[in-house]
Amino acid sequence: MIVCPHCKTEQMNGTMFCSECGWDLQTAAPKGREFDLGELFSTSLPAAPPVMPVPPNPVTRRHATNPKKAAPEAKTGGPVQADYPVFPPPLPAIPVTPAPSARVVNRWLPEISFIVLNTGRFIECPRYEKVVIGRSDLVLEDAPDIDLTQDKGAELGVSRRHAALTFQDEQVFLTDLGSTNKTFINRKLLPKGLPHELHNGDEIRLGNIILKTIFSEEQTLG
Repeated sequence: MIVCPHCKTEQMNGTMFCSECGWDLQTAAPKGREFDLGELFSTSLPAAPPVMPVPPNPVTRRHATNPKKAAPEAKTGGPVQADYPVFPPPLPAIPVTPAPSARVVNRWLPEISFIVLNTGRFIECPRYEKVVIGRSDLVLEDAPDIDLTQDKGAELGVSRRHAALTFQDEQVFLTDLGSTNKTFINRKLLPKGLPHELHNGDEIRLGNIILKTIFSEEQTLG
């Protein structure tokens, strides 16, 4: 016979656990929940650290305040408590003035028109400081100021940037820009890059397209 060291109950030889308290008779340790923790451990477990309170978020407080802006007054005369943060009003937008276009004309320019003798089309010359005559390029997405594409400019030998009109001292000048098929005024060949004065009634030949020059009545009379 063996005696349980825990409850002093006699047990048969070879018994592994006490039939009364469940004590492990082989290792002198309790079998299950029947044992007493106070007898097994002589020291107590350390106490859990205290939980610190979390400070409230100032942005999500119910009654947010702004020292620079007073709360609006209610009809009863007391301040109104806001349910959301109060922020200062946004600054007014500053108007932006667009930069002037590089092609804006700040001085007087003559009014000039052209008639395409090949097709009879009437063209008003834009009043720019420099007017480029030629044909558009769909690949480069580039078009001159006076576009002769619809007059079959490509088939009739007009370059993309064929010639240019300029204005100085109330005079009009035409300059060839290095075109392939040259520029003529009244059948006179213009050297590349050399301005030639243009008058009312002059015929301009660009490749095989001919333009009739028309000045306004005021310009003609002057």
